[in-house]
Amino acid sequence: GHFIGRILEMHSLREVIKTSAKIVEDCYGYAGGGVSEMLSEPVGRLLELSSGATDKPEPSWAVVVDDALVAVDDLIHHKGMPQGDIVDWPWPEMNRLFSPMQRGQLVVVGARTSIGKSSFARQVACSVAMNGRYVYFDSLEVKPVQIALQMAAMGSHIGLKRIPHAHTKDQDQFKQSLRGLRDAGITISSRDRTLAQFVCRTKALHAGGKVDLAVLDYGGLLQDVAG
Repeated sequence: GHFIGRILEMHSLREVIKTSAKIVEDCYGYAGGGVSEMLSEPVGRLLELSSGATDKPEPSWAVVVDDALVAVDDLIHHKGMPQGDIVDWPWPEMNRLFSPMQRGQLVVVGARTSIGKSSFARQVACSVAMNGRYVYFDSLEVKPVQIALQMAAMGSHIGLKRIPHAHTKDQDQFKQSLRGLRDAGITISSRDRTLAQFVCRTKALHAGGKVDLAVLDYGGLLQDVAG
């Protein structure tokens, strides 16, 4: 087992070298078309290697059924989804009506302009992070500092427009709410402009155990989606 593991490590290292060499060659030979598009495939491959992914064959049906039996035992033992696979909504009523979110699940929030989609996403992200989970928040419409301010407004129940003329105690409460966000497990970015970039960065963070929930606000601003 030890030597098989070493062989697999050497194979992975060779793949890293090959992929890295391709990136170098592509950079020297770059003839246009977009740097992010050029890097998307090889960087994705590096992320797969960093997370331990290999070219293993697809599992047989028997193995799939055995895995399903294990999942059933988890469901029975935990009286529902295993706690590690659940990401709760901030509101118990949503958990009751829609069930909690699950790892690997795609949730699309759709509504007309100015209905409150972004505010909803921020509240979900803030709640998840303040409950000890890790959140990757990709904000394409609002600057990161504004995200922090809006989360503090939600936590303190003091609107940003009130702050300049608010009582000193309210101002201090707002700043205390803001300080409380400092150590929340949030990674924020406003740089991912394509779906490939968003997926690659999410995979990289996930490989380091730093993602329980990934929030994209919002998909219509991605270049490869809007196009």
